[in-house]
Amino acid sequence: MWGEEEELDGPFEVVAINKETGEEIIVVEERELAGANNGADAHIPSQMGLPSSGIWQMKAFVGGELFGTVVVEVG
Repeated sequence: MWGEEEELDGPFEVVAINKETGEEIIVVEERELAGANNGADAHIPSQMGLPSSGIWQMKAFVGGELFGTVVVEVG
């Protein structure tokens, strides 16, 4: 992750929402970010899985605040 130190302070969590069904799940439970790695300001090893196909919006939170979103299509 890239950002200022104060932006990256707090637990990291990812919530996924299926755009078609509205199903919402936590794909990365709250965990503390680790320090810099490979040019990023902070990192966290993680593995995610989604339960069904479709368009999913992934919302990343740091310290309870929305940090950014990514939309993925699962086949």
